[in-house]
Amino acid sequence: MPDKNILITGCSGQLGKQFKLLESKSKNNFFYTNKYDLDITQYNDVKKYINDYKIDIIINCAAFTDVDSAESKSKEAFLVNQQGCKNLAKVSSKQNLKIVHISSDYVFEGNHDSFLDENHPTKPLSEYGKSKLAGEKEFIKCNTAKYLIIRSGWLYSYHGKNFMNTIIKLLKNNSSIKVISNQYGTPTSCEDLVHAIYKIIENKDFNFYAKKGSIYHFSNSGYCSWYEYAVQIKKNINSECDVIKINSDQYKSIANRPKSSILKITKIINDFDLEIIPWEEALKKVLKRR
Repeated sequence: MPDKNILITGCSGQLGKQFKLLESKSKNNFFYTNKYDLDITQYNDVKKYINDYKIDIIINCAAFTDVDSAESKSKEAFLVNQQGCKNLAKVSSKQNLKIVHISSDYVFEGNHDSFLDENHPTKPLSEYGKSKLAGEKEFIKCNTAKYLIIRSGWLYSYHGKNFMNTIIKLLKNNSSIKVISNQYGTPTSCEDLVHAIYKIIENKDFNFYAKKGSIYHFSNSGYCSWYEYAVQIKKNINSECDVIKINSDQYKSIANRPKSSILKITKIINDFDLEIIPWEEALKKVLKRR
């Protein structure tokens, strides 16, 4: 018999899809919803679904994630990323559920050279980042909610829209490409994040840290620039395309992004006894399967 009934929201996104692919790695019973199956911005819909399916744990992957579009669609971004979190927090609190919420490195300004720990001051630069931070605060304000907030960034997998897939396409269709070399972070495999969450919810201390209401950072280990990331992709797929360095001020984007969002992952490793591999190794594994 399965141990727990676990709801995965946002199952159409790259992280939600990864949970489906790795479901056999967990002994629990999973329910997957996208925005058409369950609209997390509607409190009564969330309450009914959780009651109907006797959900024990929610893993919230549902989010408005288009960073540039959020600048002109701020209302829509906050509706999902804040109001959706408020509803999940209220229902999980009343039903005595535990929730794992996926947040973002974009809650930080990123004008620094050090690794960011969980206590580093937040100061988002974009509407997307502001909406994700607002979502975090909804869990924190709900004093009786049992939650873990896991901030991550630079997520990729072999399906969905992400930097890795975009660069692969550009490398195949161009003789040269230009990539930003003065913004830093850590490419993070969705597969590795999902494996970590499975281990966390099965860890004997999960309830203890959820009851406290805890924030964690997760990424693969190490860090790089977008340029170094693209060069590593090129090496792994044996492309002849030239990758050329540019500065962020040479690339026009609608939303402002952190210059450095390298997350310190010591806390999540220590609390849940995780082993996290370097980003280069994780990327190689994903590209080999792709």
